[in-house]
Amino acid sequence: QGDSWSLAWTDPRFASGLVSVVLPHGVDAAALAGLTLDSASWATVAPIAARLRASDVVVADFNPGQNSVRLKRLAAGMPLPANIDSPGKTPAAAAEAAFNTILDFWKNKSAVDFNQRSHLTVEARFSSLSEWAALQAKLGAVPTVVGIDMVAFNLSEARLALAYAGNFEQLRGALADAGIAMTSRDGTWWLSRAEGLK
Repeated sequence: QGDSWSLAWTDPRFASGLVSVVLPHGVDAAALAGLTLDSASWATVAPIAARLRASDVVVADFNPGQNSVRLKRLAAGMPLPANIDSPGKTPAAAAEAAFNTILDFWKNKSAVDFNQRSHLTVEARFSSLSEWAALQAKLGAVPTVVGIDMVAFNLSEARLALAYAGNFEQLRGALADAGIAMTSRDGTWWLSRAEGLK
């Protein structure tokens, strides 16, 4: 939305606290110049996110004529609200409204109820035992995954029964943060390495 929209996001309040906004600059900003909200995907921004050490990317599109901001979160897990109203038509007011929405999202995302336990059967496909070991290590490092039981195993696939704290979307978000994508195919949940992550 032009320089005024980018400038609004340089407010120092957005750079510290529970959520820290990091804006792409230099060659990264130039690489994203043609990005639109509709075309944005994790694959598009993953290399830049890695350089900025960002685990999540949010694309914010301000429309002063409609007095609204459209948000798109590029990561697995809980989505952000698609549209929010801005209290004013200025880029600064819109940026503050968008930031507060992102902040509320992260507060809710991180508030896991460890007394709430659920179970889910998932499938994992891998090309080698070392890849399987790496996936197990990542799963074991997810704090909301409180139990992993092997149901079936062969040289390329495994079926696991996961016990987890919190709700399903928090599980997907925690897995995504650990570099594990969870996708549904034909009613079955599959685990794999998240696209763009090592």
